[in-house]
Amino acid sequence: MKILIITIFVFSSFNYIQAEHLDSRFEFSLICDINPDSVPRKIVRKRFDPPVYPGEALSYGAESVVSVLYDTNNKGEVINERILWQVNTINELDSNDTRFDKYFSRSALRTIRSQTFKASKDNEEGILSTKDQNSIIFFMIQGNENTFNLGTKFNRTLKRVKGATNNINKIPKLIQDIEEHLNSNKLTDVQRGSFLYLKAHLVYTKQPNSEEIKPLLIEMKDLIDSSLPYGPNAFKSLAFGSLLLGQIYINEQKWEKAILVLEEAIHFAKQGQSLSPRFFNAHLQLGIAHYSNGNWCGAAKSWARAKMMAASKYTNYAFPEALEVYVNYANGRLDS
Repeated sequence: MKILIITIFVFSSFNYIQAEHLDSRFEFSLICDINPDSVPRKIVRKRFDPPVYPGEALSYGAESVVSVLYDTNNKGEVINERILWQVNTINELDSNDTRFDKYFSRSALRTIRSQTFKASKDNEEGILSTKDQNSIIFFMIQGNENTFNLGTKFNRTLKRVKGATNNINKIPKLIQDIEEHLNSNKLTDVQRGSFLYLKAHLVYTKQPNSEEIKPLLIEMKDLIDSSLPYGPNAFKSLAFGSLLLGQIYINEQKWEKAILVLEEAIHFAKQGQSLSPRFFNAHLQLGIAHYSNGNWCGAAKSWARAKMMAASKYTNYAFPEALEVYVNYANGRLDS
């Protein structure tokens, strides 16, 4: 086995290249299974209409996550669709504020009703009728990927954190102010978890090897994960926190833990759309972790996704030439 000795640091700042989509010609076609023990899907989506953003919510800047349950009939059509839960950026802070719930719910149900399904390759019988399928619809505003709606104090602190990233002399006082916020008993779990991430980010910026970072990130993840279901702000905080924690595990050469949290980061970042250009470096690091753990399929897939991002006309990423020898080795081991 070729030993991979390079380290690629995650860009855990808040400045990422934005892109609407990847070129359709860069379709992912590598055949191998990272999770061979996963349960095969019975049906796969054939068509659907993208969700329409509710104008009332868009004008206010509200985002939402909506979970929908539904059944399918023997024609692959959706029936019995119903809302399981929804959380938006307004009631993430005030659970009693439901002013936009009906708009997000209505749009999500329309999208689910528009879907039709066909049998998956593992469905040899071709039966299309199912019960209690679950889809999560995300309403996110383009360009707001790094924007949080967690109250005035958090937003002001976030602005200061962005400035302190390039001026470490400001970090000690800012950490002190964050600790004062954390001492408040008026924070929601998502607010508290997000402040914990900001503190961890600042400590990492000033002292990357500090032992203080990992406990902060683990506490953050435990705090927000315990609050399911969660909304857009929680998804964003978990994405950034998992990215930084993945970097810590990479540095410690704890490959299995790195794989777990980096996969979570990619999932949380774009709600399962793991080809997000914003997380190009996460795919590079995920490939490193898979490779170092002897999982050639995982390494090959992660690096293939990163190459697709680099090749897109919507990004200016460059796939590291130093990784090519490891890419070739991983690809060569897929059939072994």
